[in-house]
Amino acid sequence: HEALVAPRAYIGCKHNRQTIGIDKMMRSLAFLSCVRAFTAPRTNVQRALALRAGDAPDDKTLFALGVNVATQLNDIRTLFKKEEIPKIVEGITAYLSKEVVDPKPVLVEQGNAINQLIQQRMASAIDDEKARGAEAVAAAAAVEGAEQTKSGLVIEHVKDGIGPFPTTASTVSVHYVGTLIDGTVFDSSRARGEPAQFAVKQVIKGWQEALQLMQEGGTAKLTIPADIAYGDGGSPPNIPGGATICFEVELLKVLTGGVGGLIL
Repeated sequence: HEALVAPRAYIGCKHNRQTIGIDKMMRSLAFLSCVRAFTAPRTNVQRALALRAGDAPDDKTLFALGVNVATQLNDIRTLFKKEEIPKIVEGITAYLSKEVVDPKPVLVEQGNAINQLIQQRMASAIDDEKARGAEAVAAAAAVEGAEQTKSGLVIEHVKDGIGPFPTTASTVSVHYVGTLIDGTVFDSSRARGEPAQFAVKQVIKGWQEALQLMQEGGTAKLTIPADIAYGDGGSPPNIPGGATICFEVELLKVLTGGVGGLIL
């Protein structure tokens, strides 16, 4: 249930995700000579390699190496337009081919401009994500039987429970499926084949609030705005900054600290 727990990496250091300094850019360029295990879905790799069917074996390997390197540059793919990518690749090629032997002068000259550009693109991407999320929240709140709380959480009870309510001091056992607003699954206890157990106070604010509105044995659909989910930082690589996220949650058992209801 890693996706539920508030990410410690963003506490007190949000600015680190919004600023790409010269040192980081230099590390990124230096990384281009290294290889890390490629973890993209196998079918995607096979599809890409199929397009290179006429290449010599070494060329296919070099192509795969390029794909591997590119996986480390996901922010570029996300933040920049398709027509801007060739100019970025031109800079990478200049460094790798030793046309640019020492990248430091270029980065010193353009460092502030790089920072500003990245910050602008990230801010724009977050604003767009929040706008899409607001539409999703409004649609969820309009569903008959759904309730929206002061925090913005929308909860729709699919099945009422009759057991105890959790508190912030409780430990619970749940099954859940978490999705982005487009339906992309980013986490699922059901896919893993076993319920998740955790303390209520450990999870994101939207979950803490929702669980206390449920009774043991109940199932609910949640739509959680970014402000009570992962905020502007998101939870890379699966949850973008500013994202509204959705869950279907089955509260299987209040293991400790429940109040009211019947003992099941």
